[in-house]
Amino acid sequence: MASGRPVVAFGRGGATETVATGVSGVFFAEQSVEAISSAVRSLADIEIDPEKIAAHANQFGRDQFLSKDARAH
Repeated sequence: MASGRPVVAFGRGGATETVATGVSGVFFAEQSVEAISSAVRSLADIEIDPEKIAAHANQFGRDQFLSKDARAH
């Protein structure tokens, strides 16, 4: 995402906290060839905006975590 490319991710775990469906990527529900293939094909249905994807990813960058940590103390 940081390079402006969409992510195809398993719809569980940490990816669900960082990937915005239809903005920065898509999810697949089961770990099978069919589900992953379907998710990759679904990328054709979303507008891929590299700047928007990178901006979304920037919310989770190192600098944001460091500044949040500094504000917490």
